[in-house]
Amino acid sequence: MSSSHTRVGVKPVIPSKSSARDNGELILGYTQAGYSNVLVSITNLQYREKSKRAFQLSKNSSSLKVPSPSAQDVNIYSGPHVESTIGLIASWIELEHENDSIAEFSRQVLMHELEYAKFVGLKHLIIAPPKDLLRLSQFSNIIQDILQFTSESLITISVSLPICEELQENSIDPLGTWDMWNSIRTSVDYNDRLKLSLALAKGSIPLEVVYRWYSEPVSCLLMSSSVFLINNKGYPVLSKSNQRILEIFKGKSPLLLLHGLEKAPQTVEHSGYMQYLKYITVKNHQTLSKIDEFGMSHNDVLLPPLQPLHQNLDNFTYSVFECDTVKYDLYGKAIFSALNDLSQLTKINIAIAGAGKGGLVDCVFNIITKLEMQTKCVVTAIEKNSSAVISLEQRNIMNWGSSIQIIHTDMRSWAPKESYNIIISELLGSFGCNELSPECLKPLEQYLDREHGIFIPQEYTSHLIPVSSPKLYAKLQSLGNPDAFHKQYVCKLHEYSPCCHKANDLWTFSHPLKTDLTKRSITTFRIHAKTTIHGLAGYFSARLYKDIIISTKPDEHTQDLISWFPFYFPLEMPLYVTDDTELEVSMIRGHSGGRTWYSWSLECFMYLIVPSEDREELQVRIRTNGTKIHNHKGRAYAIEESIIS
Repeated sequence: MSSSHTRVGVKPVIPSKSSARDNGELILGYTQAGYSNVLVSITNLQYREKSKRAFQLSKNSSSLKVPSPSAQDVNIYSGPHVESTIGLIASWIELEHENDSIAEFSRQVLMHELEYAKFVGLKHLIIAPPKDLLRLSQFSNIIQDILQFTSESLITISVSLPICEELQENSIDPLGTWDMWNSIRTSVDYNDRLKLSLALAKGSIPLEVVYRWYSEPVSCLLMSSSVFLINNKGYPVLSKSNQRILEIFKGKSPLLLLHGLEKAPQTVEHSGYMQYLKYITVKNHQTLSKIDEFGMSHNDVLLPPLQPLHQNLDNFTYSVFECDTVKYDLYGKAIFSALNDLSQLTKINIAIAGAGKGGLVDCVFNIITKLEMQTKCVVTAIEKNSSAVISLEQRNIMNWGSSIQIIHTDMRSWAPKESYNIIISELLGSFGCNELSPECLKPLEQYLDREHGIFIPQEYTSHLIPVSSPKLYAKLQSLGNPDAFHKQYVCKLHEYSPCCHKANDLWTFSHPLKTDLTKRSITTFRIHAKTTIHGLAGYFSARLYKDIIISTKPDEHTQDLISWFPFYFPLEMPLYVTDDTELEVSMIRGHSGGRTWYSWSLECFMYLIVPSEDREELQVRIRTNGTKIHNHKGRAYAIEESIIS
């Protein structure tokens, strides 16, 4: 991240006698100095006093009428500076106050400010958090009113919240603030215009709290001058903990919004804070991994999974897969090892099942040449895609010396007259078995040499982990089609938070197959901290041959592997779980009538300690929550075994 990509904003100190016209020049001055945005209160102190006088003159809430602001009551006029201006809603109002008159007074002030914000063209407003948590539902209702009132203007509403309450031993829940936010955004049904302005703290924040916030729609990181330290040279710096937060959040590119500069030490230039933030984001920038760099344009994009058996892939898709040098290097090592183990044979028959444009064929050809085994190896490439076969034939002439036997057929219909020693395929999908590798390879098992036969891959396992991803839930909800939650997707997960530390194994397919194509699994996760589950992320690992492994599992992801993004199983209704919840995930891989599908459901349990008649305590498991069965019998989505001709 270069310093030019670091967006820094500021809340300036506005002189009490300053006019809105003066403020326009002030805002332009800050933007010319390098600030991306300037935070300004919509109305000024004069309007506050005028409104309070109106309140004092009223006898009750029904007779109360707060005047709308005049030209002398506002801090902002329309003009080119508005594009860089963020409006601050009056922090002195109490929208959820238990006194009806105060609540109504606050509501009227709010509506006047919103009306004026719409008029001048502000596109981002920040509102203070609720003051009375016991009346959170009332605050949420007002947020819903704000979103509805500003819907045509498409104004972003950002609630300012501390990243974490000040931690004190045995007294504060580190996720208490997140819990409040979760309640607000759930009440407004995940409205995509509701964002967060998250205030950094002086102290160290647990990383699990930081990563939880990363999955949320944070538009600004609020940075008071008080969270900075002054180093020996007199410059403002951040603690290692806050530097780490900036490093984590760089993938979201939030606005770094400075405020409270009027309280900064007089020896420190205000511009030093901005210069430091731009410096530190460059200094701490880490080079993206290959998968992150490759998938950047696909972050949190929900894509339909490929069905390469049912539909022929195009040239572009084949070309993307062939860019994955790590995958082919590992396949090459597996092929090399297998050929070494079979080197005593006088003839070695090799089949590439689903050869595509020839990535694996090229791999096999080069290894055979390296081992000088051209005279004993017979290589057959099987491909159903007639267009891809043309590429194979062309490469056979130009690159492989016409040494490859190319067969244009569905591999399931292939019936060779002799057995094969090595059968290689790259039919693995993001969930391992979701591109029907078991269904495609099972008919070939009868042609594998019983004494000297090797499948590559030898086996592959599907893995699963529950995740929180409000962004993906909101995307699917916006489609207005409940069936969207009963489909599976391939997605480069970016703004998400795993709900557990480790993905669980579901099932394994080994070749030759020793199990049925239908699979059922119930796997249990321990959820230690409260969260909302929006879906399940799927991964796979495959043993190509012996100890040669390829994996997308997060804790053992093969370095620089780029062919697969995670699989995603969404939930139609987000599932809120409390601390120390036991989560059971039921997953079925159904197979019937030429179709394969996945269906899934979740159940939550907690353990209670209850006394028994003999005075000994018993541990009782109680069901606390659960979901419906998603995609039952493949009603919304199934993988077809038929081929589109």
